[in-house]
Amino acid sequence: MDVSRRSLLLGTASAAVIGPTAFTNKGAFAQGAASAPIIVGAAPEDRKLLFRMIRVMYPHDRFSDGPYERTADAVFAAANSTPAQKRTWSPRR
Repeated sequence: MDVSRRSLLLGTASAAVIGPTAFTNKGAFAQGAASAPIIVGAAPEDRKLLFRMIRVMYPHDRFSDGPYERTADAVFAAANSTPAQKRTWSPRR
């Protein structure tokens, strides 16, 4: 089975972002946030976590933070591209 770097990144990114936020957003459930629009990666700590994870997974001493930040933004853009993707990536289901 061939696994590309991109599919590995997207798969592990979803686990890294969904797992921790499922526990940190529990107060939102009690306040009726289920009716609020879902935006994956809206919290600054989500973006910071994903950026750091990508940096650790694909270390390059000569790269600045820019390519890693753009990759994190692309992951969140893909996660927010359709309602189905938002539900898949969101801790609130």
